[in-house]
Amino acid sequence: MRATEYPDLCIEIAGIIADVLVRNGQSHQEAERIAYETAAAVRDSMGGSVMYIPKGHHFKLSQRDLQIWGDYDGTNVNELATSYQLSNKQIYKILVRVRASESGRIQPDMFRPPEPTPAQNRPILSLKRKSPPERDQ
Repeated sequence: MRATEYPDLCIEIAGIIADVLVRNGQSHQEAERIAYETAAAVRDSMGGSVMYIPKGHHFKLSQRDLQIWGDYDGTNVNELATSYQLSNKQIYKILVRVRASESGRIQPDMFRPPEPTPAQNRPILSLKRKSPPERDQ
């Protein structure tokens, strides 16, 4: 395939994909083939639509915060602050936020009833008999 057959955006997408594939051990030739094939699939699937691609800032921060939580041993706030280039206060805030999130995930709230399961949402069958239809005489 020739790159001139592709719109500029598809060439850029293919270039990004090819770079990732090469960094992960693919040969340049195979990476380029897969990249242009993938770019064509994206073009065919999403071509003509307006799309916003988020930068993932919140996701990156969440990952960082979980990493800080995992590295925390109860005594190493100063080291974490230095390592992540944050203040001690920021580290403490992160730990409080992640602790609340993790404990809520692991331990349900005692004061809020659990969400019903799909089976519990089914209506209970009525055991009342319907009266028989009236007969014409």
